[in-house]
Amino acid sequence: MRTFKISLLALLAMGFFASCERSSPSPAVVPENNDLILGSWTYNKVTFKRDVSAHQEDYTDLYKGDGLEVFTDSMRMVIRNPEQPAEKLGTWKLRTITATYTGRAEQVKVLHGVLTNQTTQEAEAVYWENIRFGEEKMIYWILEDGGTYEYELLRD
Repeated sequence: MRTFKISLLALLAMGFFASCERSSPSPAVVPENNDLILGSWTYNKVTFKRDVSAHQEDYTDLYKGDGLEVFTDSMRMVIRNPEQPAEKLGTWKLRTITATYTGRAEQVKVLHGVLTNQTTQEAEAVYWENIRFGEEKMIYWILEDGGTYEYELLRD
């Protein structure tokens, strides 16, 4: 019963986050090229910047060795932190929306989904903003804790 409640809460949270995007009144959804995100990725750099601070905190060491595998219809996140190792499996959807971050509207990619910890069976909503792809690099933001986490991953 606990797993059902957690899964239901995760799905409700995902719906909430999907409806609370920072977007113009009618976000334009553009057909996706999901091939950009498919494959294996390793976390390379993680930083956090509070909304009211110019200082950036470096959390890269906490993600050393952590990885992400993205398949056509699912994703797998492996967390190798010795204090809290975990494997999380789930689903995802990549979209392009019109968002306003610095007072101007722009087309940005967002990912939302649900990941379930395979040990604890706890589910969590995933919402990554402003995903950018380079040749062998992916960068995304998570806005929480009064600031912005920026994650940089390299393709394996």
